[in-house]
Amino acid sequence: SPQTFDITVQLSADQDTQTLRGYQIPIDLSPPAGEEPPVGWTVTGVTQLFSFPENDFFESSPPPDPSEGDVSAQGLTLSTDPNDAAVFTTTPVSLFSFTVELGAEAVEGDYTASVVDGLLVSFIDGAGEEIAVGPNDFNSASISLVPEPGSGLAALVVCLSAFSRRRRRGA
Repeated sequence: SPQTFDITVQLSADQDTQTLRGYQIPIDLSPPAGEEPPVGWTVTGVTQLFSFPENDFFESSPPPDPSEGDVSAQGLTLSTDPNDAAVFTTTPVSLFSFTVELGAEAVEGDYTASVVDGLLVSFIDGAGEEIAVGPNDFNSASISLVPEPGSGLAALVVCLSAFSRRRRRGA
């Protein structure tokens, strides 16, 4: 059977608490330096791990071309009541996960998962205002892969700590 590994995206406040009503997070899987995009990878099973209160909405988009390694997920509460926002603290909360399945042609090396280069992560705060945060405000994670038949699961966590450096989108 093919080797697979699971990636979990987590969110926490850098300090104190942060009230949010939604997020949109694009994740990019990148190959080792000097290599082509992750040939031999298939991204499957994007799974919601956190539900916003009241009329929770979640959607994800696996990559149209698996060789690009991009995954995006969006979650929010459809309620307009500020009391239905979710409170995040400095303790990481798992938002969503996805599975990467490796084919025989996957290249050995250190892969990274991070916010898609050049894109902003969008949040809706407790008051309903949009907060756009750049990739430099996030931690990324990496995993060393040696594709071998019969290998077990490897876990990778992309921790998103986003709230100490906020920028509001132009009016």
